[in-house]
Amino acid sequence: MSNMNKIIGFDESYGIITAQSGAILLDMQNHLGAIGYSMPLDLGAKGSCQIGGNLSTNAGGIHFIKHNSLHANCIGLKAVLASGEILDNITTLRKDNTGYDLKHLFIGAEGTLGVITECAILCPPQPKSKQLAILACESFEDVVEILKKAKIQLSDILQACEFMDADSMNVTVDQMKKDKVFDQSYPFYSIIEVASNNDPEVVPEDSERLLEFIEQVSEHIHDGIVPQGESQAQ
Repeated sequence: MSNMNKIIGFDESYGIITAQSGAILLDMQNHLGAIGYSMPLDLGAKGSCQIGGNLSTNAGGIHFIKHNSLHANCIGLKAVLASGEILDNITTLRKDNTGYDLKHLFIGAEGTLGVITECAILCPPQPKSKQLAILACESFEDVVEILKKAKIQLSDILQACEFMDADSMNVTVDQMKKDKVFDQSYPFYSIIEVASNNDPEVVPEDSERLLEFIEQVSEHIHDGIVPQGESQAQ
């Protein structure tokens, strides 16, 4: 499908991008970023994975907690069945409650029902501000408690909530040739990202809420850091 990699267009009225299934996820992200939008899906393999494969495996990605799965964001698709018949379910109309919604049969089916050749994806506006926090935890139970409280207290701005164990953190730091995040190693790490369309220069609410949240979960963490700026976050 690598030759079917065209980004067909973007409907600004509905915030929906239409692309062939061989389009690379990173290319779609860059295309949308230039016009103030973002893909609801983001993952480590974005530089090589194709959107058709993402749909066929129902990829969740790191922003699943914010944007849900591709079932929630795919507005329409086109697929070729084993018989050669073309199923054309492409649309940019979000509110369509006519008949069976067949696209959901193909999302996550891994190509067993047909090959996805084209899709339409609902895209959120690109957030103006992002804040990241890395919290060091003693147990996995602490990580779970942090997630539970983040979903309640940061619900409207929570963009991602991931965790790493000590081995994963050490390998990542070594491979990326970065300085250690903390002076000592901890068994687990909770990584929280918040994002919104608030201008951080005018409304510093997001960073304040994140710092308040860290104080509220202090019993579940041993150490924490909030990177200042994009370069430090990277």
